[in-house]
Amino acid sequence: MCKAVAFSKKKDGRTAVEDAVLPDLRSVVCIAAITGLKSAASPTFRYTSNRIGAGDVTS
Repeated sequence: MCKAVAFSKKKDGRTAVEDAVLPDLRSVVCIAAITGLKSAASPTFRYTSNRIGAGDVTS
């Protein structure tokens, strides 16, 4: 029992909260980057689509 208490009081290393929060933060950063790239690339794809005669692409 003493080893369990000593282990729970250790302050070095990552905690379970950090292990849970870091992937969430990475996901938010990735989603923001993909959204930004989509906004930047959308006009280019629309222009190319119209130039090759694929019709009106609105999405």
